[in-house]
Amino acid sequence: MSSVLGTKLPIPARIRAELDLEDGDQLRWEVEDEETVRLTVVPEPDGTVDLD
Repeated sequence: MSSVLGTKLPIPARIRAELDLEDGDQLRWEVEDEETVRLTVVPEPDGTVDLD
């Protein structure tokens, strides 16, 4: 369980490790209903361009 601290919400170490989260990773938060929030890790662009 985590507690809100000001405008920050710590992500438990076990979840950070399972999702391989690092400083600077982007997260998307979506409220699904009054009791559920979905957290999605936004993939980093790989820096390549597909010209086909």
